[in-house]
Amino acid sequence: MEPILYRRLMPCDCRPDLLDEFIRYQKVERCWRLEEGGWVLRDVSFIDDWTPQQRSRRVLELFEDGAVSFGAFRGSRLVGFSTLSLNRIGSRNHFMVLHFLHVSQDFRRQGIGKALLHLSADEALRLGAEKLYISSHSSYETQLFYHAAGCTLASEIDPYLSALEPFDVPLELILREN
Repeated sequence: MEPILYRRLMPCDCRPDLLDEFIRYQKVERCWRLEEGGWVLRDVSFIDDWTPQQRSRRVLELFEDGAVSFGAFRGSRLVGFSTLSLNRIGSRNHFMVLHFLHVSQDFRRQGIGKALLHLSADEALRLGAEKLYISSHSSYETQLFYHAAGCTLASEIDPYLSALEPFDVPLELILREN
């Protein structure tokens, strides 16, 4: 079996078929919801997956506004990716946004997501950010992943990102102390 190789994605990687073999599928049964000022775990059942149009859009978004993306490859197949937006947010512009972090369903629970998160965090720190801001999926499993990786509820909530994805959980990862 070929090893997983990690590298920064380049614009030439953004071919239309880049995500053709990527399995976004996630069966969600429980999600965190903000109710009356507190987070509550609720039974919420749905399938999260991408249409072919969404896959094509994701490929284009890998470098939107100069974003930095990292990929995890098995051979020529992209099995995971993360995208760091270079736009700063927060009261002191101290956050950089982790725009995407996805691992193909057939490669989850192998440390790929954690490795991609660290690559993005290292890049954000190199660029001077104090924290990563993550508007994360509210599913129970996704929250377990982020909290195990050291993320906590965001100290500031970005109103624009919150309005875009009202059911997401705003998280932060501290990169360096102020």
